[in-house]
Amino acid sequence: MGVDFVRGNGAPGVYRPEPNMVLPAGRKQVLLVAGERTTSLTIGFRTPIRRFSLARIGTAGGASVPTWKLEGFDGAGNVVGSTGEEHGLPRTPQQFSIEGAGIVRVVLSTDNRSGEGTWATWNSLPVAEFRFKR
Repeated sequence: MGVDFVRGNGAPGVYRPEPNMVLPAGRKQVLLVAGERTTSLTIGFRTPIRRFSLARIGTAGGASVPTWKLEGFDGAGNVVGSTGEEHGLPRTPQQFSIEGAGIVRVVLSTDNRSGEGTWATWNSLPVAEFRFKR
């Protein structure tokens, strides 16, 4: 498949969802990056892709997600696409995509800082699905 997960700031892991996580239909696990108030994960592609999508969870019971950004880079290190959200309490899962020619890596980064503390329930964005198109 030619996909590499590169640990950034935090340790990625796949977990069963917590009761206040609303997952897209058919999904039973989430990816979280365990770490401090900022996290990052890089996914590299040995063969360039043209579209990368992720599905973030929805929340219930007052749970919240941190500010996050997804960036796609070409082989020269140029940003070819980006998306993200400010911290919030999204009720439903949502898919986000970036598109561009020759994407060789994507970086998912989160920021859960709020003064000396945190804002969101999780320090990283709970992701229920990744998809890509060559």
